[in-house]
Amino acid sequence: MTHPEASNEELARLIGSIDIPACPVQLAAVMVEAQKDLPDLRVLSQLIAADVGMSAAALKLANSALYRPARRLDSVPQAVTHLGTRNIVCIAIAVALKNHLNQGLPQQWLEDFWRRAGHSALGAGLLAKSLRGTSPDAAYTYALFHDAAMPLMLRRFPDYLTTLAEADDAGLDRAVLENRRHGCSHALLGALLGRNWGMPRELIAATRAHHDSEALISARDDMQGVSPTLIAIGHVAEDLVDQIYDDQTVAGKHTAQTSAIYLELEPQDLVEVREALEAAIEEREPFLQRQAFNQSH
Repeated sequence: MTHPEASNEELARLIGSIDIPACPVQLAAVMVEAQKDLPDLRVLSQLIAADVGMSAAALKLANSALYRPARRLDSVPQAVTHLGTRNIVCIAIAVALKNHLNQGLPQQWLEDFWRRAGHSALGAGLLAKSLRGTSPDAAYTYALFHDAAMPLMLRRFPDYLTTLAEADDAGLDRAVLENRRHGCSHALLGALLGRNWGMPRELIAATRAHHDSEALISARDDMQGVSPTLIAIGHVAEDLVDQIYDDQTVAGKHTAQTSAIYLELEPQDLVEVREALEAAIEEREPFLQRQAFNQSH
């Protein structure tokens, strides 16, 4: 079922009180160039090099075990060439999200939030590789972006973390309690953010509907075809990350099971993806560091 929200008038008034940032100039320029029929890697390199955060992220990813360069890459042009256009867009989005949504929020919560988002995106990309007809880059970008409005919710509603905790403790879908208490959900705000930032229509539709239990049952007109698959991949990826961190919720586990059935994934498929994801996380974040994270939650 879909989740009830405030009336159109109430919703418009509420959204008007929430600061939904416009697309950063640097990200907009990267997306314009990347979406051309023949993107110019030299232009992309210049845009990435002009931003310290994007430059560092590109070099870190390009030199990671996931992309295994034959030799260490020391320049942004080398990293851009090695990663390709779509990966560069993902990097630009990730850096822009962190830079423009983090102001005035608890540092530890933000670090944990973006760590999980990054791991879920990685898991979504790995899942998409095992499926036909779904771009790993699209899955990665969706998983990274779909919960991005949570910091906006926290900035607007001081008791938002209590809402999340109580939803998880009670086994409720988070969007149900968000709508009940705050009159809107992070899914709705995420879709508005995606529209403001010029994201692909299927990503916006998937973000808007990723807490809609009917999304995997019938693809409505606004679902843009591939969106139910993106939603399902995102749910399974999040659950795999929760398993790795030993932090599953009742609602999350049930949703992941439904999504795995939708994707026609066998138990062994999930085991293999989890092992690959855990190995990738271990490289980024050694076991002792993850253990310390778990003990703090």
